[in-house]
Amino acid sequence: MYKIYYLDFFGRSECMRLLFDHFSLPYTDVVLTQPDLQALKLEQGKLEFGQVPVIETPEGAFLCQSLAILRYLGRKYGAYPESDAHTAYLIDSTIDGMEDYINHFFKYHMTPQDHPLKSELREKWLSFSDTLFSVLEKRQPKEAKYFLGCENITIADFALAAFIYMMVLNEANPHYEAIKPVWDKHEGLHRYAEGLYELFKTRFESRGKKPF
Repeated sequence: MYKIYYLDFFGRSECMRLLFDHFSLPYTDVVLTQPDLQALKLEQGKLEFGQVPVIETPEGAFLCQSLAILRYLGRKYGAYPESDAHTAYLIDSTIDGMEDYINHFFKYHMTPQDHPLKSELREKWLSFSDTLFSVLEKRQPKEAKYFLGCENITIADFALAAFIYMMVLNEANPHYEAIKPVWDKHEGLHRYAEGLYELFKTRFESRGKKPF
């Protein structure tokens, strides 16, 4: 059985949960407190980069760095296009774009309200959001079930499902009201997003509410 070691967030490990659920792979969440995390850092070989999430494989190996883990799982379970370099590039650059969004988001979110750059950071976040959604809309065929029109599910679908229903269409997110109008403009993504919700409905409706 796989184990996911992470703090009490959906965060960077949610895409892994969706992948495990989709392929019916048993896993368990090891929810860490800060003292737990500090203790785990002292255990040789478990947190190679000193941070989470990490997964423990059924064989007992500890794997780190969330996007590397996602690609590892994608390769292992047939959800990453090893033989198609261009499709792999489109998938990887899409996931990198979501990472850029998260960086913009948290720069804004973590900056105190009275900071002189707060308004500027908000505008940068929302502007990049519009850019990202435009790229996704351009890349996604309107009638396609999976991202890029791929015949089978890929890690892009797991990553996008986690991202959309955590960072965008998540009413528990403190900036939902700000990002929702930006998302609403990109109608070409709505059908795809609705399909992702149906695909992962069991997880989304049983996981509870968290901001991230």
